[in-house]
Amino acid sequence: NQSRLRNLKTIENCFNDPEKSLEKIKEELICRKIFSDVGVSFLDNFSHLIPVFNFDFQEKLTDSFLDQYIWYKANTRSLFPNWVKPSDFEIAPFLVFKSISDIGRLFSGKKYSQNENLLGLKIKITDSLEKIDIPFLGRFLRKILDPTLANFLTLKNNVGIFHKDMMHLNIVGLIRGISFNGFVIQIYFLLLDIILLGLENSLFLCSFKPRENNFKETQKSFQFVKFYLRYLSNVTLVQDLRGENFFNIEPRILNSVKKGGECGFHSKKFLKARYEKKIPIFLGKLKIINEFYKENSLKMENQSIYLEICGFNILIFSFFDSKKPTRWDFYEQNNNQFKGEAVPRLAESTIQKFENRIRQIILSSGSTTFTKIINRWNSNILGTVSYFREACTETLKFLHLTVQCEKKIQNRIKISLNSKMPSRFPPVLFYSPKELGGLGMLSVSSQVISENDLKFSKKEYSNPKEFSSVDNNKVYCIPSLNDFLLTWKMEFLHSQKVWTEYLKRRIKKKTNKKIITIEDLEDLWNQGIPRINTLFQRDRNTLAFDHGWRLRLELKKYQQLKNNPFWWTSFKHDGKLWDLSEYRIQVIRSNGGIENILEHTLFKGTYFPSWEGLFWEKTSGFEESFNSKKLTNAQRSGLNQIPNRRFTLWWSPTINRGNVYIGFQVQLDLTGIFMHGKIPTLKISLIQIFRAHLWQKIHESICISFCKVLDNQFKSLYIQSIQKEQIHPRKSYKMNSSCADIVLFCKKEWKLNYPSPLSLSKEIELISFPEKTDKVWLDLQLRWGDFDSHDIERYSRGKFLDYTSDSISVYPSKKGALITFDLAYNIFGGYGYWVPGSKSLFRETALKIMKINPALYILRERIRKSLQLYVSEIPEPSLGFEGYVNIFEKKKVWLVDESCFYRVSVHRTFDGNLTAKPINGCLIIFLPDKGNLILRVIHVSFWKQQKRLSQLARWKVAEEISSIISSLPKEQHPVEILTSRKLLVDPLGIYLIDFPEISIKCTELRVFFQSL
Repeated sequence: NQSRLRNLKTIENCFNDPEKSLEKIKEELICRKIFSDVGVSFLDNFSHLIPVFNFDFQEKLTDSFLDQYIWYKANTRSLFPNWVKPSDFEIAPFLVFKSISDIGRLFSGKKYSQNENLLGLKIKITDSLEKIDIPFLGRFLRKILDPTLANFLTLKNNVGIFHKDMMHLNIVGLIRGISFNGFVIQIYFLLLDIILLGLENSLFLCSFKPRENNFKETQKSFQFVKFYLRYLSNVTLVQDLRGENFFNIEPRILNSVKKGGECGFHSKKFLKARYEKKIPIFLGKLKIINEFYKENSLKMENQSIYLEICGFNILIFSFFDSKKPTRWDFYEQNNNQFKGEAVPRLAESTIQKFENRIRQIILSSGSTTFTKIINRWNSNILGTVSYFREACTETLKFLHLTVQCEKKIQNRIKISLNSKMPSRFPPVLFYSPKELGGLGMLSVSSQVISENDLKFSKKEYSNPKEFSSVDNNKVYCIPSLNDFLLTWKMEFLHSQKVWTEYLKRRIKKKTNKKIITIEDLEDLWNQGIPRINTLFQRDRNTLAFDHGWRLRLELKKYQQLKNNPFWWTSFKHDGKLWDLSEYRIQVIRSNGGIENILEHTLFKGTYFPSWEGLFWEKTSGFEESFNSKKLTNAQRSGLNQIPNRRFTLWWSPTINRGNVYIGFQVQLDLTGIFMHGKIPTLKISLIQIFRAHLWQKIHESICISFCKVLDNQFKSLYIQSIQKEQIHPRKSYKMNSSCADIVLFCKKEWKLNYPSPLSLSKEIELISFPEKTDKVWLDLQLRWGDFDSHDIERYSRGKFLDYTSDSISVYPSKKGALITFDLAYNIFGGYGYWVPGSKSLFRETALKIMKINPALYILRERIRKSLQLYVSEIPEPSLGFEGYVNIFEKKKVWLVDESCFYRVSVHRTFDGNLTAKPINGCLIIFLPDKGNLILRVIHVSFWKQQKRLSQLARWKVAEEISSIISSLPKEQHPVEILTSRKLLVDPLGIYLIDFPEISIKCTELRVFFQSL
């Protein structure tokens, strides 16, 4: 962190004083001969190691400046011919598409006078960059560059390299991590190109308009090489076997090679051997990887050619048209006559590279957050699929591999939660957007969604991607990423139309002496390659001078210790070549819509009225406080568990669902929550939410609320008296038996109907009922539902029948009703014998309790805080001086100062240690409207036999305030309590559950009465 801050400060100084910075760079370029040692570390890709070099930051600035300068000069002078790739003007897939069309046209067709026998070679240049002779490189560069710059380029490679405690002086070969070595690599390979091709062929291939040759002069002017392409160290060329005697081969062997029918194996082998010996051994070696032929004597019009370019594995068919949208067609340039098609696939090395990268993600995940694991998966799958596109669907091996890798990534997350049970982790957890609390995972496997997980979806959210199974049942699945990316063939054709249209509009505006604006290009904004919107970005003028950036992106792997899946494109230069907005919409639809997704979560437990306007707080203040600190691995892994805990709690109704095929469930201490299996992360979160006996206090608060309502209904319900039963502390979470909470006594007798649900508005009419009763009980139950079982009416009926038929439950009479509140989904229901006219009253009461009950409010606030889910409302202004004046105008406001509640005296012991001893303190409550002061003295004996006194103090403050309010008449109760400590708000909210009319607020105003 400190080195990063220093580097940022250096860059800032460069921007503040550019002249001085340029002078310093110029001085280094001219005078510096000795450079700092270079550190090297290795990125393990399982199949190979990539060396990553670490340079001094100031030297890196100089190298970067020189890199930009020489690329700018090379571009202005057109130093590199058109066969040198990668090029800034085209992305790699377009290069492959264009090259395959050219090669396909050469190898397809009937007898032509100039291309009867063709030989294609795929060559790899090896042992070149690693064994470059630095003095020779210097002499070569002096032919092109200024001698001072050439010396700088070569001497920079002659430095010490260290890894841990090992040191090595580099005297041979290039250090690829140096910024400007991309230019050196290309110019060095260009030398090899010229040696390989010869000067005449090189000049011919460089020319944009090839010479028009007469048929009679064919033998004189015909060129040996028909196609040549080099992408870094990989060369693809096509040569005509009837060309000039390019290698000075003996006439006997040359004639054998040229003859179509007698073109034997040994002759071709000899030709390849001559190719491999063409370059001097000290410059490098040529290794022929693949060769392909077109022999006219075979009289075959549908020859197939196998070729590998830029990670693509291409199979070219002449005069064969499958009319598949995933295949590339190529036509004759002059008359657009169909010549054949190419099948793009992924090369075996590419598939292996992708598999190794996924293995690397899984093995290096450790205690990483779930979001980071999925982000790595998303970037790699998107980088691969968006690069290869239709080649992915043509490669079955890759499709099978992605399905396996997708499952492995999901299993990695499941293992972190101590379970791999599929029913606990339906697709909705992984593929839902991050805005809805999901992981936003991208899918290419079309994972099937269980019909049970879509039972709360609405009809308008029917999945567009559905198909019928063998038993004619509809099967729903997650949409595949491949379906939302245009094929390269369509993209290139469309891009050509878009840029043509853009040029037409620009010319039209120019003739009218107007400037083309964004409004004129709204329909073309996110189209074309590069995207039209790149013309209007803020840095467009600066980026015009940025050359060699595509090669720089590819070589960045030698500078950064991480993988870049988007090595082939730059968002600033090419624009964003994919749009996943439609994919996100279809994922939501396939999961049953927002309502069905939220039903899987704890959203209803937060009691927010709507999902709109809610936002996730990314990190808590606790996490942010550790960002700049040095942490051990154990501490860092502990911090990573906080987001994972939030994710687990949010999806807890689904992860901890009832339909899990295990025969073991555990009830959480002091709550009625049942854990289906052992999920420690979720257990910690739930225990924290229901701390301080909150479950029990919610039950007590609901009982009191019902009693208060029934006190006002004596006449309407013919109630003689109401008896609130003494509630045992464990009653609220003892689920195997129950008892009455409230007993109603009638003046005469109630004529009761058959037992019915609370939601049923019409009573079941009674024809004859043998029994009447003057005593009816109410049993209030709490539960914590899950996705599979939160049918509250069904649960209430089952519990009523269980409790009234068992021998353990104790009820004062045979007739009564049970009302249940589901705290996870904030719903209520009931079942039983209802006093005539009481159903609507109980429904209204339960609804009112759900809205304004203070105990439930505390629960919801804790859930929201644990999830860090908040509503985007305008925050109330903090209490400043003006607010301080308003305090005295309000009535029934208490200002609490607890700074003297817990006081200690510090003295030194005989051993020299400091100890703190409690002394007498006080609680001060100021009433601004009347000017009164309530003073409660806290004697030192108050803290005897107590531990963790500073933590205990705030709970004791809340207890004292509660006892003071309870001792006062109702008219003197405060309406608002102001405290200067945030930590006091939570204890006060719990102790003042019985006083819902009192609002508790925290203020930044510091008013202390310590001087008293």
